[in-house]
This record gives sequence, C-alpha cells and structure tokens, in this order.
Amino acid sequence: DIEEVDSPACVRRGLIRDEPSATAWRHRLRQQRVEYLAIAGHTVELSWAQAAPELFRPVFKAGNTVVYQIDPQGLLGQ
Repeated sequence: DIEEVDSPACVRRGLIRDEPSATAWRHRLRQQRVEYLAIAGHTVELSWAQAAPELFRPVFKAGNTVVYQIDPQGLLGQ
C-alpha cells in the first residue's frame, strides 16, 4: 500500500475518504515516479485528472476505465 511509505492523500474512516487533497495526490504520483494511471469508475481522482489535461493525457478508454499517461515534467511544477 502506497500509504504505508508516504503521507496519505486524504483522511480515512474505514473505506470513506474525507478531505481528499489533489495536491498531495499529485505529490505522491511524482515521488513514486508514476508514468501511467488507470482509473475505473467515477472517482475524485478521475475528476482531478480530467481537470488537468496538461498533466494527464488519456491513452486508453474501455467502458468506465481510463488510462492516462502522466507528464512527469508537468508534475514537477505542482
């Protein structure tokens, strides 16, 4: 689990995520050197990726799953 080695991107109450942080999420993606991101369903991460097309380029879509290629240079400025 990524949260075992880094700061969480939200406060958790079981499966419920309170106070999600797009900034913390992008910071973790940069620290982990994530190149591709797969998102299934409508999640807060999907909203964040769609709101930053300069950072997240959709490269595959099937049903409710989208795979984004992440611009690592773009994340550096975040």
